[in-house]
Amino acid sequence: MEHTPKKIAVIGYSGAGKSTLATALGQKYELDVLHIDCIQFLPGWAVRPADEKAAMMTEFLDAHDASGWVVDGNYTKLSYERRLSEADAVFFLDFNRFACLIRAMRRNKQFKGKVRDSIAPGCPEKMDAAFVRMPMSSDSLVL
Repeated sequence: MEHTPKKIAVIGYSGAGKSTLATALGQKYELDVLHIDCIQFLPGWAVRPADEKAAMMTEFLDAHDASGWVVDGNYTKLSYERRLSEADAVFFLDFNRFACLIRAMRRNKQFKGKVRDSIAPGCPEKMDAAFVRMPMSSDSLVL
């Protein structure tokens, strides 16, 4: 008998394909998807206050406790332990930094100036020096 996961966590480095995989899994298993970048940021790439983010994450997880969910993103301060402990399946996209950077550059070219579904409204695609310098090693993820 095939096991159908009800709760799926997708983690990995920026540019690894977390949002793409999460969307596909949500469609396949008919689960609601939360892209954490949608609650991390306010319009203009401003970072949402920590208490608001935590409340939004808890609200999503609680509201979908029985029906299931797919959550993509790392953000270890946002119910990370809860997500990993409740998940029936965890996908860790462990690609090297160079591969992720190339994917992110392609994404930037495709969506430059546009807002993707997996990011907060009012946050058009961009790639800046801070993004390029961002740590992309397994040390930045707590597994």
